[in-house]
Amino acid sequence: GGGYTVLRGFESSKCLKSGKELVILGGDFYLDGSDDAVHTDGLLSMSGGSYTLYSGDDAICASTLRILGGSIRASVCMQGLVGERIELEGGRISVSSQNDGILARPNVLTDANDFTLYPENALADATAEFHMRGGYLSIAAEGDALDVRGSLYVSGGLAMLNGPTYQGGDP
Repeated sequence: GGGYTVLRGFESSKCLKSGKELVILGGDFYLDGSDDAVHTDGLLSMSGGSYTLYSGDDAICASTLRILGGSIRASVCMQGLVGERIELEGGRISVSSQNDGILARPNVLTDANDFTLYPENALADATAEFHMRGGYLSIAAEGDALDVRGSLYVSGGLAMLNGPTYQGGDP
């Protein structure tokens, strides 16, 4: 897709993409995409490795995102971690985003051109969840640092959140 500085077209320009499930146990990744850096429509489980991410859209997006360990640095992205259920149990995560740092939101539909179609009752359904049980989280967001459209659970770890850096962030 030409990297994060290129305006993405209508075709997919994701760096790592899986339709059902993506499991990453380790490795060193440098991903630079005009769309999502890492994406799956199902479960994404990351338990190790080192990730340097540059994205024109979401750094990491999954229906269920489970981070058990590793080092993730999303240096450039619209939104950092996105999913209906996000679970952080370990690792070091650093996000610098132009919008939300972490967005836990109900799953949404997209049209044929991959444009998001939020259901009218997305907030009323409140199905999204964010769980933090451990790890280190640092967010610098121009939008909301942590936007959970549902339930938030924290029982461990360290979170340093900064955002929104502009006036008029989400209520």
